[in-house]
Amino acid sequence: MEPYRELAPLYFLPADKNVAIALFQQAIQLAPNEVSHYLALISYYTRQGLYQEGLPIAQRAVKRFPTNADLAYLLGTFFVGLSMYDSALPHFEKSFALQPSAQAAFSIGNLLGLQGRAQAAIPYYQQALSLDEHYYSAIYFLKDIKMRLCDWSARATDEATIIATIEQQIAQEASHHVMHLLSFNTFPMHIELHQRYNRFCAEHIEKNVVEWKKNDAFCA
Repeated sequence: MEPYRELAPLYFLPADKNVAIALFQQAIQLAPNEVSHYLALISYYTRQGLYQEGLPIAQRAVKRFPTNADLAYLLGTFFVGLSMYDSALPHFEKSFALQPSAQAAFSIGNLLGLQGRAQAAIPYYQQALSLDEHYYSAIYFLKDIKMRLCDWSARATDEATIIATIEQQIAQEASHHVMHLLSFNTFPMHIELHQRYNRFCAEHIEKNVVEWKKNDAFCA
């Protein structure tokens, strides 16, 4: 069965995707209890962006191997690729419960952030860093969320409206750009979105609507 799985990467070019998929499937047929073959096939679907096509295969694999953390995580990435974020979250949570990983914790934090639950996202970014202190994406998002929370805490009602506008913009921008795979440590709310957020705040600062304050003890 190994030759089929080993040959499949030779056909990773989009024009040969059907051949690659057929080789992965042949490996599964020859060794149906070998989880690595399922992981290889499902990972291939995600790399090719074939989320709709690969989703039922990922679901069957998770049903066959319900205690495999990697398969649970990959299933979550299919839902992310299809912009079905609420459906993705339970699978990332299951993956983390089965086998805690920085990647799963980071992904949970991101989805909580998309739901507007910034405070709830913080512990997951912290867990990601406790599992991998060099998980730079978690460092970036943790600092960003803490900065926003301390900058906007205890504001007046009119400023609360501004906060809601900013959070709405962040969520909209994120949902429009979630097209890349979480398993490759990428997520849409990156530098471009961060710059958009900063520019949005700067406009209100210039109009004396927002007083930009830093709480170093909390934001550090």
